Amino acid sequence: MKNTLLAAALLAICAWTAVASAQPPPLVTVTLVGEQIQVDVDPVVIQRRMGRNIVIRWQLAPGADYRFEPEGIVINGELTGGGGLKAEQDQLPRSCRGGPNHVTCVNQNSRSGQFKYTIHLLDRNNRPVARDPIIVNQ
Repeated sequence: MKNTLLAAALLAICAWTAVASAQPPPLVTVTLVGEQIQVDVDPVVIQRRMGRNIVIRWQLAPGADYRFEPEGIVINGELTGGGGLKAEQDQLPRSCRGGPNHVTCVNQNSRSGQFKYTIHLLDRNNRPVARDPIIVNQ
């Protein structure tokens, strides 16, 4: 009886852990209000339990009259303790792929760090607008 209860408890814990770690990939909705870019997720937090090679997707709000520039998301580098940036290529590529309405980027998620990136949009008059949020690998 004790073994049956122990086995049931272990199965329940394993099932809960699998559900907890099976999180959907991050989705960031980008909007342009006036001349300011807003995002619904900042910072983008990637937890180690999510696994490796996590795809982050940025998408514009439905019906947007603005679009991503050809290099809509650019990874600028890793934030250092002194507030500077160091070149970073092992966790995130410098530029990400996509089109005018969405951009995706693969985060290796193999170590902790904070990474500054820039969102580049063109407003309805084709004027560039930018914002610099961060991605946090925990």
